[in-house]
Amino acid sequence: MQRSISLKPDNFDRPRGELEVLAFDAKTGRLIRIFRDGNIVVNLARATMAHLVSDPGASSQGYVVTTMKFGQGGHDPNNPTLPIPPTTSDTDLNDPIAGNDATQSVSFDYPDGPMGTKVRFTATIPAVCDINGTPPAGQAISEAGLFSDNGNMFAKKTFGILTKTEEIAFTFRWTIIF
Repeated sequence: MQRSISLKPDNFDRPRGELEVLAFDAKTGRLIRIFRDGNIVVNLARATMAHLVSDPGASSQGYVVTTMKFGQGGHDPNNPTLPIPPTTSDTDLNDPIAGNDATQSVSFDYPDGPMGTKVRFTATIPAVCDINGTPPAGQAISEAGLFSDNGNMFAKKTFGILTKTEEIAFTFRWTIIF
C-alpha cells in the first residue's frame, strides 16, 4: 500500500531561529548582559524563500534580508518584563519605533561554514545614540524583526523591555536555521 504525502505548507518543518542580544558598557566595552531566546519565522518568509530558491532575479526584486527593525510594542503593558507572543501571521512589528536608526542594516555570515544550514544577521545600536539617533533618554525596545528589501518581515522576536541609554551599546545577532 502506497502512502500519499500531503504538500500542504503546514506539513513542513519551519525554519527556526534564535535572537541573541548583547549589551556592552560603552566606556569599558565589557559585556554586561546577554539575552538569548528562540524566535518565529513568519508566513511571509515562505514567499521569500520560494523566490530565493527558484528565481534568479529574486535579489533584484527585494527578497534578500537586509535590515533589522526595532519596536516598543513587544511587551505586556501591565508587565514590562513579559513579552507578547508573536504569531506566524504577523507582518510587522506591533509598535515600530520611528526614526532612521530604528531600522539598522544587517551584516551576515554563516556560523556553521559556507555549506551549513545557518545564516546569522548582525545589527548594532551604538552607545552614542538611541534608537532614533539622538542622545539617549531611556528608549524602550521590546521587539525586533528581520525584514527583506521589499519590506516583508521574515522573522520576529518579542521580549521584556530593554532600555537603551548612553552607557549601553546593543549588538543583535539573529541566527536562522534551515
